[in-house]
Amino acid sequence: MAVFTPTKTIQVQLISLQNLATVAASAGTGRLASSVLDVSTKIAAQIMAKIGRTVVTAFTASQGCDIYIQGSAKAADDDEWYDLVTFGTGALAACSTNLVTAGGGAAGTGHSATAITLSANAAISYSIAKQWLYFRNGTVANGEFHRARWAGTASTALWIDDDLTRAQNSDNIYNGNLVSRALIDLSGVTRLRALAINNAGVSVDVEVSIITFDNMTG
Repeated sequence: MAVFTPTKTIQVQLISLQNLATVAASAGTGRLASSVLDVSTKIAAQIMAKIGRTVVTAFTASQGCDIYIQGSAKAADDDEWYDLVTFGTGALAACSTNLVTAGGGAAGTGHSATAITLSANAAISYSIAKQWLYFRNGTVANGEFHRARWAGTASTALWIDDDLTRAQNSDNIYNGNLVSRALIDLSGVTRLRALAINNAGVSVDVEVSIITFDNMTG
């Protein structure tokens, strides 16, 4: 029996984690497009999109931040983009936030051995909803997303599902974020890009990654 081996390109960032201001009349504000990726020899792709809160403010009614994964069948030009999948927050209610104490969020803490220490009692909503939390580092590129495992109103201890990758001391943590993924067919697509438009009324941090299924040999 023939054995087939898949080839994949692992974790390419279409949009690196960065801040995106809300829309305004000035040119380009509120819009962020990735570089165009040649997918003419790719079969399929898994897209991972993340949108992190930066303030507790509720998003503007009926608006939010949307990430469009767009494909084109043309080899060039930018007038033939079509939406393949959309990730959208919609109108989000005001979220909770808390502050990691200095030294309370060292890399490797939060799951296996040591809790993350917050400056105030943990919001119970972190625990009940098992929400995705965004650790917003002062340097945006060092921010990271984790799912809450346990937090309580009578404790400053926060436990997450996986340990912190980086030191997150003195960071703000926000709940009410978007972390989602989609599998897309690339058989009829030659070029691909990610386009983020922030209509939330406040700034957000966005990130989009892709894994492509390139071919199958046997």
